[in-house]
Amino acid sequence: MTLHPRVDVAGNGPQMVIDLERALWRRGAPVAQCLRLLHDGITRYPDHVGLAARLAMRHREQADWRHAPPDFAAMMGGGGRIAAPLDLHFLLDGPAILASAAASAAERCRTMAPLARVPVRSATKRRLRIGYVSGDFREHALGQLAIGLIECHDRTRFDIFGYGTLADDGSALHQRFLRAFDHYRDLHDAPATAIVDAIRQDEIDILVHLSGYTHGGRCEILPARPAPIAVNYLGFPGTMGMASVDYIIGDPIVLGPAMIGQISEAPVLLPDCYQPNLRSAPPPGDLAVDRAAHGLPEAALVLACFCTTVKISEPVFARWMAVLRAVPEAVLWLLDNPRTDPGPRFREVAVRHGVAPDRIVIAPWLPSEAHQARLPLADLALDTAPYGAHTSGSDMLWSGVPMVALLGDAFAARVSASLLRAAGLCELVATDLDRYEAIILALAHDRPRLTALRRYLIEARETLPLFDAPRHTRQLETAFELMWEAYRAGARPSGFSVLPHHGSGSGSEWPNWAR
Repeated sequence: MTLHPRVDVAGNGPQMVIDLERALWRRGAPVAQCLRLLHDGITRYPDHVGLAARLAMRHREQADWRHAPPDFAAMMGGGGRIAAPLDLHFLLDGPAILASAAASAAERCRTMAPLARVPVRSATKRRLRIGYVSGDFREHALGQLAIGLIECHDRTRFDIFGYGTLADDGSALHQRFLRAFDHYRDLHDAPATAIVDAIRQDEIDILVHLSGYTHGGRCEILPARPAPIAVNYLGFPGTMGMASVDYIIGDPIVLGPAMIGQISEAPVLLPDCYQPNLRSAPPPGDLAVDRAAHGLPEAALVLACFCTTVKISEPVFARWMAVLRAVPEAVLWLLDNPRTDPGPRFREVAVRHGVAPDRIVIAPWLPSEAHQARLPLADLALDTAPYGAHTSGSDMLWSGVPMVALLGDAFAARVSASLLRAAGLCELVATDLDRYEAIILALAHDRPRLTALRRYLIEARETLPLFDAPRHTRQLETAFELMWEAYRAGARPSGFSVLPHHGSGSGSEWPNWAR
């Protein structure tokens, strides 16, 4: 079917507009065509939260901040319909609003697939069967994190299954996943009923949903209870709002005080950081790169943010511009997006802030290994808000680049702080924009301190809890066994904390901002 750039949305409903726009985007349609469709939709359905969020996100992807996002809280209070909860995570830091969006998405999943519940299997002495569901067993940020976890599982205690919901991308990372799983099912073309049947036939004990409400997540399988226990972990930064998901795995930072009261799942807190990181390859700094080859002045102070453009908000960018005005030798190194070409907009806004446009250096998209190799050229990594650095943050820290984090309330706004705590660098976490700017400025004026932080990260990275994938996997396996014990005892899922293994402490003492 050919999707016309100006579809008639009358009678189709706002969800149809969102689905059509998503299809256009994934087929590579021009950005202007997608925006036109969304504008048509919002004109007809001005109170629909999902449409408003999708349009605001598309503007953000172009670094186009001329269109202020609407008051989502007011729209939701007025009964505005919600869709695509991930979009809202990029736009606001409000656990209660994000939980409402997740609950709305969960309700839609429930009505999409009213399948029978799984029967309770009898007790056996076989290994626990853990099933991981995701569309991102490929060259993707989640795949880069999850591969070490899958490889480190104890096969004497666990039988590991993978259920792929998107097509093979032909990458080396996908092939690595195929080798790592004990069993892998390619279900990218399968209907929900077939996915549920496959999981049931494999007699999975604990189903770990790695994608949540992201592309390829296939959340509609979860209300069917394809396994006795369902877990929300890693790929979606927040609650799924779904009664059929029993646990959410986090840590004491990402599931902070404001989050705990807004999750539908029982919280499981890992002691270090919820994020798995296996770094078996040589550190990226071992590959020969130089600044000139990447358009960076040799003597400059390079401030870098390699988060995707949609994460960069206008208030945070304004603070970066204030730093550039105060530190003449600094440049800002940002990642390009070939689809939306944000570079000209970044430079245009910089000029309005009194910063020369050539101090904004745009890094092109590169294959993973080449991208990792250039990261050590940065002097300091900068966090974003309200959706902070996740995989990009741990990439920077592994490369020896210290990062300044900006702590918020929601899960997505707390990951960077969790990374720094597990790296022993709590002093680099700011709790508001003023403190964020102050920490960046202090480091920018203290090159010896930056050098010391880099040295610390490089010398300690092999022993830091943040990069200890076997340690992380043992903690996660302990959580799985505790879940299973509770299930076998007939107990309802309830929250618990996994204690550090004997003789190992957490990444850092508790900082004031985490209390």
